[in-house]
Amino acid sequence: MVTEIEELNQRRFKVVCNQINEQGTVVIQKTFTCRYLFLAAGSIGTTELLLRAKYKGKLRRLNDNVGMNWGTNGDSIGIVATKSGQTNPTQGGPAVGGIEDFDNPIAPVVIEQIPFSSLPEGVYATLGQGITLPEGKLTYNPKTNSTDLF
Repeated sequence: MVTEIEELNQRRFKVVCNQINEQGTVVIQKTFTCRYLFLAAGSIGTTELLLRAKYKGKLRRLNDNVGMNWGTNGDSIGIVATKSGQTNPTQGGPAVGGIEDFDNPIAPVVIEQIPFSSLPEGVYATLGQGITLPEGKLTYNPKTNSTDLF
């Protein structure tokens, strides 16, 4: 698990990581150097590594926009349970019924019924998809050594 990154010079990076066991206990700490560094720790994990390094002065060329305008993809799943009527005794797929409102004054939205044949009788699922505004801000918190979302 990567814990720190640092730009050594304009040609090398240092990566510090912890090797952990199945219980999450650190077994050994390792350090690597590389010429190119590609981060793939997810949206929040990558941003946390970058902001931590910037705060500690290890990525001096990183601009102030990192962590700004963060947002989710807007997807949500809902489950509806009912005691009346059959919901999915022979439900198949991939047919889906949907509601679209692209003129929504807040943001475009799509709601779909999802045909999961594995759901029990009386239960059906819906998927909501929206375009959210990227209004979040991730900042580094030195007290917790992690990021906070505002």
